[in-house]
Amino acid sequence: MLIALLATQPHSQAEQTGNDFAVYDWSVGFAGQNTFLIHDRTDEIALPSALHKHPLSDENGFADICAGKVQHLLGHYYICNFP
Repeated sequence: MLIALLATQPHSQAEQTGNDFAVYDWSVGFAGQNTFLIHDRTDEIALPSALHKHPLSDENGFADICAGKVQHLLGHYYICNFP
């Protein structure tokens, strides 16, 4: 499974850039659905945006759409789906 591969990588995109937040577009092949894999080292994406301690701008616009609406996969990885 791809998430297992990403989770075992020693340096994720977020770690390489020094960010706590990275997004991977998984929308290809999902008709009518936007699907994103999110790596959030702070795990704040799982909370409603009003409870986030970091600036929402750090989440590349995904806080407004995905905050509190994600599915936890493994570690700091989450899936966000929206139409």
